[in-house]
Amino acid sequence: MASVEWRGYIYDLMLVRHPTGTHLSQSRSIPGGHSTLSRDDEDNDLRTHAVLFPSNKALAVGAAVVLSAGIALGAAAPHVKSRFNNIKSKLNRKPENSAEAAQETRPEQSDMEDEEPPSGDRHLSAA
Repeated sequence: MASVEWRGYIYDLMLVRHPTGTHLSQSRSIPGGHSTLSRDDEDNDLRTHAVLFPSNKALAVGAAVVLSAGIALGAAAPHVKSRFNNIKSKLNRKPENSAEAAQETRPEQSDMEDEEPPSGDRHLSAA
């Protein structure tokens, strides 16, 4: 348990459990402190005593929760990444009927330069 002795008192780090809808009583002897009395939130009537747990148990429970969450996220990460990549690739696809697709089917100017002009009566001459 995390304890500190200071000025003749021992301070312990504790996990406090009290019923939902209640709060801890304010200490009359120590400003800012709380007692183990649990009071109703609405009318401030005494309901019960709060239960205190040593912090090492609280830290162990907290570590277990964090570890469990980490394992769950680690197991889900490949699936999430795969789905994200699928969505990303669908968004980056070009539609087949777009103007760019139509330009790709037309011959480019450089392709036409290699062809000979059609033969006929029309001849261009430079003056």
